Amino acid sequence: MAGPTHFGRYNVKKVLGQGAMGLVYLADDPVISRQVAIKVIKAPPGENTEELLARFDREFRSAGTLSHPNVVTVYDVGQQDDSHFIALEYVHGQSLEETLGSIRILPLEHAADCITQICSALDYAHDRGIVHRDVKPANILIDAAGHPKITDFGIAKFVSGTSVTQGRDVIGTPTYMSPEQAQGNPVTGASDQFAVGVILYRMLTGERPFTGENQTTVMYRIVHEQPIPINKLNPRISPALNDVVMKALAKDPSQRYPSCNVLAEAVNNVIAHARTDATVVAGAAGLAIIPSDPSISPPTAPSRAPVVRPWRMIVGGSAALGLVATGLWLMAGSGSDPNIPQQSEVVGSDMNESDMPPLEALNRRIRVESDPTGASIWLDGADLTTLTPADIEIEGNPGQIVRLALRRAGLITAETTLTLGPQTPDIWAPEETIPPDSVEVAPARYQIATGPPGAQVVLNGERLESVTPAFATLSPNTSYSIRTELDGYEAASWAFTLDDLNDTQRTSQTLYFPLTASYVPGYLVLNAPYSVTIDVRASGTDTAQPNRYGPSARLEIPVRPGPYDLTLSAPSVYFERFLNVDVAASTKRELRVPDVLSVQVAAVPSNCRVRIDGRDVETTPFRANITRGFHEFEFEWPALGQSVTRTEMISEPQQRVFATAGQS
Repeated sequence: MAGPTHFGRYNVKKVLGQGAMGLVYLADDPVISRQVAIKVIKAPPGENTEELLARFDREFRSAGTLSHPNVVTVYDVGQQDDSHFIALEYVHGQSLEETLGSIRILPLEHAADCITQICSALDYAHDRGIVHRDVKPANILIDAAGHPKITDFGIAKFVSGTSVTQGRDVIGTPTYMSPEQAQGNPVTGASDQFAVGVILYRMLTGERPFTGENQTTVMYRIVHEQPIPINKLNPRISPALNDVVMKALAKDPSQRYPSCNVLAEAVNNVIAHARTDATVVAGAAGLAIIPSDPSISPPTAPSRAPVVRPWRMIVGGSAALGLVATGLWLMAGSGSDPNIPQQSEVVGSDMNESDMPPLEALNRRIRVESDPTGASIWLDGADLTTLTPADIEIEGNPGQIVRLALRRAGLITAETTLTLGPQTPDIWAPEETIPPDSVEVAPARYQIATGPPGAQVVLNGERLESVTPAFATLSPNTSYSIRTELDGYEAASWAFTLDDLNDTQRTSQTLYFPLTASYVPGYLVLNAPYSVTIDVRASGTDTAQPNRYGPSARLEIPVRPGPYDLTLSAPSVYFERFLNVDVAASTKRELRVPDVLSVQVAAVPSNCRVRIDGRDVETTPFRANITRGFHEFEFEWPALGQSVTRTEMISEPQQRVFATAGQS
């Protein structure tokens, strides 16, 4: 390997990539037998070397004081000859930037979980007087377990100490800058919160809130313009969640949340409210639905005569507690509608006290389910250390009130109050009791995904037929080993059981494995005024199936360095272009597309059928949005048996394309 073989005691294995401050290497620490990432300073041409060295030293001083599970750990700092380096925790995975480049829009639960952990790390730093100042997906690494880790505190500022910038110098990445940072004003933790809001916006929509053809335009929009509401770009997002994101993106720092953790709490509360529109209280006399919003009245049920049947939910083994779209409810056995409060569900007075079992023998067994699964179950404020779906037993006397709650990431997402009703013979019979040990957990179908997708998967020695994302049925109490293989990426292996999975993995039933590139990638970058689909094929592989990206107006595609044949298309504006590009490592190749002009199309006689670039459009007269450049227009008058074909250069706004029957 060309280049240095060691830094201090660390033995270099390979180059991991080009960081903001210089090259990053993978190395071995022979003293304690662990892998580390070595970040080496590199002064670009024209850069003030002393300032760069000072910035490098600040990264060590800032990150070296932080010890948090979501912050990349700094192990060591050193100097070798003229090189300064930092030994960092090696995170086996990929950046959030690469994840969003392949997945684009994250599932809501995944986004909330990731943001919660990022906010926890940032508030931890803010409490110690450190502002990151450059929070962005490229500086957030995702480890093999799916946990985010923030790195690169190289431009951090000690709020309680001396500023690391002189005058009104601006340091950071424009897309994720706060308005105050873009203007060169003093920053606080609210600036990092703004960057988190930008990241959350991108997670939920696949788009950046502030874009432009150059950095000046981006920074102007950050300071002066409001982004498109996220629920306009992604209709599945609620207005309430849009309000949360927009508050984090407020121009005035004082209008944002008091801290990043409060922002994360707001995100989780909105998600919880979407799933808990009602609290259900069950008792011996019946079931009542109490809406969270007092302006909503519970639905009424038609009147009917009292039924001599107790609620199986309260004391039986066949009832269930569920959390689905409308919230938490109790299912009272077959034939009941959980959304309609029962008018008179009472125990008949003809039941003799002698028929009841002794109180000490009473044992209420219920099943707790949630959608999605994986919520932790709490009873009267105590963690039962089990996740949904699960069967639980509640011991107590008739009339006793207990509180059942579901939690995710420490936050209550649903809760209900249960009043234990009297036991009845028809469902207390010992032969109907199901011992907990006999409850079988059914196998579950899991998605196996990688970043990037397209990897071969070997599961317990057998190769799956499809590439990632692939599906496999996994069973409890079984050990699994997964190996992924993808050209250009290091082969990776994981061993686990279902008990090893975290809440997010159980909830989504998805195992996501970020892959580490075996080369330093280059990037194809698109910033267009309309959505474009890009087909990418390595040059010289004409028979290979191209990789397709988009349609999207903004793409950043990591590729192995080399030549590529590209097809860019946007049928809605009659655009198609074939390109051959050469991509170098650690560089971004910008792909440009023409702008769109409004064109008026007319003919004599009218009611002429028109095709543009071979595509049937409509009859004249009409207007069409067409990209700048040459286009073929075919005019056809079926009744006259005549047609005219013209090639027009579209170059002016409101341009007119006209044809007359019988004229060429």
